[in-house]
Amino acid sequence: MRILYIHHEYYDRWTQYGKEMEALGHQVEYFHIGDKKRGKVVPLGMLDNCDMVWTLTSQYVFSGLITKEFIKLAKRRNIPLVTYSTISMSESFDDWVKSYEAFDWCFIHSIHFTARINEYMKKDNCFFMPLGFYQNQYYPGSVKPTLDVSFCGSAQTQVPAGDDQRLRMLVEVKKRFGLKVYGRSMCQRMGDRIRRYKTHDEQRGIYWTSRINLDLPYMNTTKPEYDGVMHL
Repeated sequence: MRILYIHHEYYDRWTQYGKEMEALGHQVEYFHIGDKKRGKVVPLGMLDNCDMVWTLTSQYVFSGLITKEFIKLAKRRNIPLVTYSTISMSESFDDWVKSYEAFDWCFIHSIHFTARINEYMKKDNCFFMPLGFYQNQYYPGSVKPTLDVSFCGSAQTQVPAGDDQRLRMLVEVKKRFGLKVYGRSMCQRMGDRIRRYKTHDEQRGIYWTSRINLDLPYMNTTKPEYDGVMHL
């Protein structure tokens, strides 16, 4: 199948989605959109040589980078539009959900909102699909763990420290276990020395040296409807 993969990039992580499709035998054409909110508008001509359009996020529809004309042309040509993405927390759900009307198939990282999207669209084409991982990047290592507990990630920077659920959890963990935090904003809120990480190699090394690595995927937003909701 010829797949048009529309994406932006984050430390070489999301181009790999297309590489995984290629590994399954598909022919993939890449369109790097740039900034997901203010990037390049996808030209209509990109539909000339594809059987499916796969997008990294529905933000492109919400921001107008995938235009109404593009969507209409794809529908006329019976080219399915697919998204594999999470919920945007910068907008209210009632505004955001409208962008999913463009897609024939939606694979969402949030089990909390999958049913709500189907209810809104009056269809059953939205499915919960958990975040995966790259087997060529994350695999068992032979390094002996030296850390009891680690955390890689950011603070909930959209809310005050007193409302930061990630911070609250880590403070309690630190009272009982040896904890090392990586990520500038969380280190600052914890009052720790700033420890940065960017690449898969750096993150994999932290996992290898940790007996436990915590994932605290509370949504980082001021919108009350997402309060306490996780990327799960």
